[in-house]
Amino acid sequence: MIKKTYHLQLDLTGTQFQDYNRSSLLFFDIETTGLTARMSYIYLIGAIAWEDNCWKCTQWFAQNTIEEPDILKEFLAYTQDKTLLIHFNGDRFDIPYINEKCETYHLDTTLSSIISRDLLRMIRPLRKMLQLTSLKQKSLESFLHVDRDDEYSGGELIQVYQRYQRTPNETDLKLLLLHNYEDLLGMIAILPILSYQTILNKIYHITSYEVNGDSLDVQARLPVLLPRPFSYIGELYSIHAEKDQMKIMVPGTREPLKYFFADYKNYYYLPEEDMALHKSVAAFVDKDHREPARASTCYSRKKGFYLPQNDKLFTPVFKTDYYNRQLYFSCNEAFLADPDNITNYIHHLLSDL
Repeated sequence: MIKKTYHLQLDLTGTQFQDYNRSSLLFFDIETTGLTARMSYIYLIGAIAWEDNCWKCTQWFAQNTIEEPDILKEFLAYTQDKTLLIHFNGDRFDIPYINEKCETYHLDTTLSSIISRDLLRMIRPLRKMLQLTSLKQKSLESFLHVDRDDEYSGGELIQVYQRYQRTPNETDLKLLLLHNYEDLLGMIAILPILSYQTILNKIYHITSYEVNGDSLDVQARLPVLLPRPFSYIGELYSIHAEKDQMKIMVPGTREPLKYFFADYKNYYYLPEEDMALHKSVAAFVDKDHREPARASTCYSRKKGFYLPQNDKLFTPVFKTDYYNRQLYFSCNEAFLADPDNITNYIHHLLSDL
């Protein structure tokens, strides 16, 4: 077994883990010869932890498969004073793999008792908003412009490890260690992407808003600095965010829209006027100029400035026609006079991210 230790200069300030006791944290990643614990082996385990008042990266490397239980025991002993495991896709792969190996070797210590935080699970909800084409770690590093020296995937390195077992050499060893080392550093490097969660979690403050032509423009301040700008164009709105500022633009319409009465059986429809009137009033209209209203013709048409909504958040509700599912409400002076209306409306729109 080969053990390597490196000193690191890391800063978790501004990340979700900045307020944790550093000594409780353990970032880790494993390298294996396959995807199933029964049919393959762990040949490398890497970890980043706070030791002796500094961050250190430690790697345990099995020079052959016989040394697999040795690196497992060393790593598990290393985890005993840690209370939070941080990893990338470890809930589905690394942790079950290690726990199954512990069962194979009849080891009492496993990772089951330590709280786990899977960065992949935490980042996945951001995929739509950030328009991420891939959630692979290297793709996320690329999104944040994180550079790597390592050019291999874990799958490609299986052959390198098999070659190393046949003929141990320093070149292959460096390639294997480098990939694991940069995966660990990459986990730290992509932590800032979690700052976008403040938008999904509705943690922002509306600072100003105005009707600008045919759109509602809203400015908001975020409690964090985003690592890079992004823009998102949805069906009902668009977002542009940079640093701690976010702008939401909601296109509206000034076309007259229809308000549909629910009790259409109590109304007549006046085709020439293109409107419905209650029977108590429409009874005085000539019979040739009226007809019993249907659900689709029982409406009044009103002018105004309207904004879209996904459900009946604000009433009364307007539509372009009866069968159109898109709902609208009147963006009038009463609506604009209350800042809480704007906040609730933006929360409502961004809930589809």
